Amino acid sequence: MEQVVKEHGINLEKNILKVTGVTNVESFDSKEVVANLVNNSLLIRGENLTVVDLDIKGQLLVVKGDVASLAYAKKHDKTPFYKKLFK
Repeated sequence: MEQVVKEHGINLEKNILKVTGVTNVESFDSKEVVANLVNNSLLIRGENLTVVDLDIKGQLLVVKGDVASLAYAKKHDKTPFYKKLFK
């Protein structure tokens, strides 16, 4: 049985960012990485960002680059619109 981490951790040292509790990476480019956590999303913005390591089973994301900001956002609800209407 897999253990699901419900919390997350953030460690920024020099130009290496380590995030635990990551369930998926929605998108990434050199200026922004969108990582899904259990309850919300984490937006990582900066310059020259590269995903160095992504371990979904271990729920670890490692990003290298000049991190300028970290922000939380609500996770996108993937429930179809019509199912919400006829609940």
